[in-house]
Amino acid sequence: MKYSKLLPVAFVASLSASLSYGAEVEFQRFFGICDDEYGSVTDLAAATGECGIIQVMTNKYNAENGDGDTIVVRNVPWGDHYQALTTSVAGGTAPDISVMHRSQLPNYALRDLLTPLDDLFASAGIDSADFAGAALDAVTQDGAIYGLPFDVHTLLWHVNLDLMTEAGLVDDAGNPLVPGSVEELFAHAAQFKEATGKEYLALRGQGGPFVGWVFLSLVWQQGGKVFDAENKAPNLDSPEAKAAAELIAQLFNEGVANPAYDSAGTQQAFIQGDAGNMIYGTWVVNKMDAQAASGEVELKNYYVQEFPALMGSPAVWSDTHMWVVPQGGNADTAETEATARVLAYLYEQSGTWSRTGHLPVRTSYIESDDYTSQPHRSNIADAVKNAQGMPRTMPNQSQALSILNEEIVSLYQSDKYSSYEEMAEAATARLNRILRRW
Repeated sequence: MKYSKLLPVAFVASLSASLSYGAEVEFQRFFGICDDEYGSVTDLAAATGECGIIQVMTNKYNAENGDGDTIVVRNVPWGDHYQALTTSVAGGTAPDISVMHRSQLPNYALRDLLTPLDDLFASAGIDSADFAGAALDAVTQDGAIYGLPFDVHTLLWHVNLDLMTEAGLVDDAGNPLVPGSVEELFAHAAQFKEATGKEYLALRGQGGPFVGWVFLSLVWQQGGKVFDAENKAPNLDSPEAKAAAELIAQLFNEGVANPAYDSAGTQQAFIQGDAGNMIYGTWVVNKMDAQAASGEVELKNYYVQEFPALMGSPAVWSDTHMWVVPQGGNADTAETEATARVLAYLYEQSGTWSRTGHLPVRTSYIESDDYTSQPHRSNIADAVKNAQGMPRTMPNQSQALSILNEEIVSLYQSDKYSSYEEMAEAATARLNRILRRW
């Protein structure tokens, strides 16, 4: 089924009326394929990881919704998702609901490719006033809400407590000493290396946007801006940007972190006890807990906390998974009601999704015993307050991040540039080309 830009008036008037039959809701997502393990599971407590939890949530809704609705999943690989979505919208075959990142929202909302959801939320009982500030900001464009936020995901500081204890980097309560400045970071790294002979930090240096994410976080901690929304331009000439990029290069050049690690290598170094700390996302908290509990890897005593304020005030890169309703033709009332019911179900299950390690989006749940009683959550609950993103009106955010990542990596991986200033000039020229329509 397809949607016009404005929801049918009949829907708003009749949503509360229960129909005697349901409808199929086409549901496009990534998060992987795990049918072999979870294809028939409906017990939410039995699911782990992003793939497992979203699969079991879908199974449970299809089995128990009571309205005869069926979620029909379009499972698209992460790297192909947005091309597939754009193609389907252009061809009139868009899904009824699709997952989307905050960083992609301007590319669609600014071209009127998504349905504003304010009226639907009001009719379906979805209370946007309960959304945490970062989550509400993520789904809002030009004063209208275009998505149902599902999480805020960000970088965290993951710790092998046994190795940190061996290095003498714990307090009297046994909690890890996490650096609060650049000076402490290098002092801790030297002490750790001397005591254990291992790497202090696992940080992905290859094949992904992690370097760019860390760079943005460090600039924001200093009060700087990488992208200036007022002037609609990149801002790499600032002392904050230079200090952030040079710190990242120093971490790799001085052996505090290994620049050869890709995603798998970063996680394996931490899991197998080759690194004492790891900068990685919220989405591996569940996985790291499971690995530590398995008894089959070197990681036995796992701890996680917010990304540290190394260069000033707390601030960290973030993005958001949200659910959007792509534009299309008019839908009949039954189909539109079914979509509303699925969105209402996802809203109610946002706490279940937070078991991945992603930060929940509902303030009422963040403050609940159910959330704070989960392992590690009290350590990371405030991360959503310090989460930041690129300017809401900025298009091509993923492309911009890729350019930043590539150019900063060149500072420690090659002799392409002789100075930060040379790199900044080249990166600015590339960024201006993709942001010319901002």
